[in-house]
Amino acid sequence: MSIREHDGRFTIDYYFQGRKGKRVRLRLPQRTTLQEAKHIEKELKSRRDNSPLASIGDNINSLYKRFDDYITVHRSPKTAKDMQRAFRVCLLPFFGHMTIRDLTNTTFTLYQKHRKEQGVSNRTINKELAYFSSFARKNSRLSRPAS
Repeated sequence: MSIREHDGRFTIDYYFQGRKGKRVRLRLPQRTTLQEAKHIEKELKSRRDNSPLASIGDNINSLYKRFDDYITVHRSPKTAKDMQRAFRVCLLPFFGHMTIRDLTNTTFTLYQKHRKEQGVSNRTINKELAYFSSFARKNSRLSRPAS
């Protein structure tokens, strides 16, 4: 694993399943500090061998397309519209390029920090993360290893 800085943004370069696995380059959001990047790297290393998420290759954007169809059918129109707006405007620009296996606690903390810098209330941030949690639960069947 390595952390590199280019144009003021950090990139974590690693092989998720070891040297023979696929190479992954996780580009972190702007204003991420070196300390935060190191913390994310540490979380990714600890997850390397025992993660059930190793088989996920789809990024959040591609997984969201299926989830969008689901919320249109299974949520009230007002809730579906609010969820779609939260994903389109806030969540996908931040998380969209990542895969499920790239998400760590520090990534969510960075998201909260980013939204607070934009002057967004804690209530709104928590609502957006609750929507993302619903998305993750719906896609959890994809993250289980084949038995």
